[in-house]
Amino acid sequence: MTGKTHYRLGIMYYLVFSILPFMASMPIIKGNSKISLAAIGAAALGALIVDSDTERSMINQSNPVTFGVTKITSSLERILNRLLRFIIGFSSGYLILHNIPWIIQKFGAMDQVYFISYLIAFTCIFAGIASERFINRIPVIAIIYNTCSTTINVILSVLKRFIVLIIYATFGIALVIYNLQNGNHVMLYIFAIVILGTAVLPHRTFLHSIEGFILYSIIAVYISGIFEAPQLGTAFIVGYFSHIYLADVLTNTGVPVSVIPTILRKIGVHKRLMKFSFYRIICKVLDARLCISVMSTGTASGNVFEYIYCSLLFILTAILVISQQGILAFSLV
Repeated sequence: MTGKTHYRLGIMYYLVFSILPFMASMPIIKGNSKISLAAIGAAALGALIVDSDTERSMINQSNPVTFGVTKITSSLERILNRLLRFIIGFSSGYLILHNIPWIIQKFGAMDQVYFISYLIAFTCIFAGIASERFINRIPVIAIIYNTCSTTINVILSVLKRFIVLIIYATFGIALVIYNLQNGNHVMLYIFAIVILGTAVLPHRTFLHSIEGFILYSIIAVYISGIFEAPQLGTAFIVGYFSHIYLADVLTNTGVPVSVIPTILRKIGVHKRLMKFSFYRIICKVLDARLCISVMSTGTASGNVFEYIYCSLLFILTAILVISQQGILAFSLV
């Protein structure tokens, strides 16, 4: 589902869970269901942070690391494509001008041959300094340019992911080293695991698993405890939970039960462990995906489903809020 859908669902589910008696009485929510703007923001953050392992996500548009790297690589891409147009255009024009004697010999010394040769040559040269749209109108030159441009884009895309990976991994490792030398605090290890997992593991694995949910829940409770605002931690957890188990589980790809099999594959021990029947049984459970396939993200039918889903939940939320307006506790923080 899209980022907009996720944060809307996260906020609405937080409101629903805080109002419905049987939800509000759950241990994790009980006593922390005070609705506030800050808690609504925490629920939205929890719903969005699940997709922080992909550069196209809504939350990464505000992430200074991915935003900065994207800005740099995008600028570099524009410069390289402009340079590529210049080289291809001028090289093509030069080759035609340089080989005019051969062209005359081949096609004859007619005025039309001179005119067409010079016209094509100077058109190519002009394409080297003109816009991308212009060079794409020149048949052979367009194929050469698009092939080279696509290669540049692929290389820069890989480079962008690699730079983000290095930044995250370096920060995570530095956090571990610092923690080993200064206090050995458990929470810093959890922070490091989350950072490294986000950087190294593919999308829809770690952050969409029960392990990611538990670790981020621990972090949320810890940080909200520092600010003496447990309702913020609760709201974050509800938002995170809604993203995985009330939204993405409905897509055709579903969500993983656990990230452990993925990690074991990454470190190269999965095949060795598959020799043991006990591991095969455990792996079959952990490697399964929770999926109630009713939609596909990015399709027309998927967009319709998201709209209907959000609309129905909005109606339910509105009814609950209106019915509880006399006793609903609400504040800014």
